[in-house]
Amino acid sequence: MTALQSRITMAICVIVGLSLLTAAGLTFLVAPMADGLNLSDGDVEEILAIPSVGSLLAVFSAGYLGDRFGQRRTLALSAVGFSAGAVVLATANGAFMVEIGLAMCAASAITLQIVGVSLLQRATVEGRAQVSAFTTYGMIFPLAFLILPVVTAAVLGLANWRLVPLLWVLAGVCIWILVLTLLQHDDPVGVQAEWVTPLLAGIALAGSARAVA
Repeated sequence: MTALQSRITMAICVIVGLSLLTAAGLTFLVAPMADGLNLSDGDVEEILAIPSVGSLLAVFSAGYLGDRFGQRRTLALSAVGFSAGAVVLATANGAFMVEIGLAMCAASAITLQIVGVSLLQRATVEGRAQVSAFTTYGMIFPLAFLILPVVTAAVLGLANWRLVPLLWVLAGVCIWILVLTLLQHDDPVGVQAEWVTPLLAGIALAGSARAVA
């Protein structure tokens, strides 16, 4: 693996790891958040489902966005979206704003993960470099779900629940910095395929999932 490939691999792994903060920490966050905002049990059930809905909305269009606008630019914009969603969550005063913030974080996170793995595949091409890169990448998810819930619980034991989404804001800023400093400039592929169909497919899948739930 070349130095450039190693740099891109580590950057993508850190970016994806930070994007998992919402998924890994929400279970611990929801109880103190519900107490602080006086949310009902029904509100809590809706809130727990929202990240899945947000992810499904973006999952089909994420790859298209990377090709259409450039993977580096898409990752940078997704980092901004992640931080913006966390700001909405940190300042929420009711269930609706919580759901909006979580949906933004989840949609941005799935975009970071999909575009990140696409960029990693493009950077390593094939052979030993790709095997090494994806072996490292595969370690991120189990590590994140081992470490991040513990960190979230520790923070909640010391401070108000709003500190957790504020840390997510910081994570989004870190992702943005990593994208701009460690990843190469890339040119959009310039695909002209329409984007409405992937978005509608995501909406339909999210709606179906909510109906089943």
